[in-house]
Amino acid sequence: LKLHVETIESISSANDADFLPPPDAQGPLGDRISGVHPQLIHAIFPEWPQSLRGQHFSVTVAIVIGKDGHVLSTHALSGTPEQSKLCEDAVRKWTFVPYLAAGKPVEVESKAICGYQ
Repeated sequence: LKLHVETIESISSANDADFLPPPDAQGPLGDRISGVHPQLIHAIFPEWPQSLRGQHFSVTVAIVIGKDGHVLSTHALSGTPEQSKLCEDAVRKWTFVPYLAAGKPVEVESKAICGYQ
């Protein structure tokens, strides 16, 4: 970024509206962000079948949280197919506090972990 200043003057009267972006402006964040820690409101945990009980495991699930705080999509990053499906199905029912960026709700990419201890 290069800036060339020709004149410095004081502003006699400033109107806040002069500093607002136009209504059709697109922000640098877009409609989806990552790297934040969404706040969980409600969680449902898998009903583990007898074949998985007694094992100690955890499944990491990539999630996309919608602007309303509901989970839009899930994708297991670890675990067996049976563990992954059960965790994805459960995490899809989780609810989060809607995440605001610059006062506007945005989708959030995050990760969730569920398992059996």
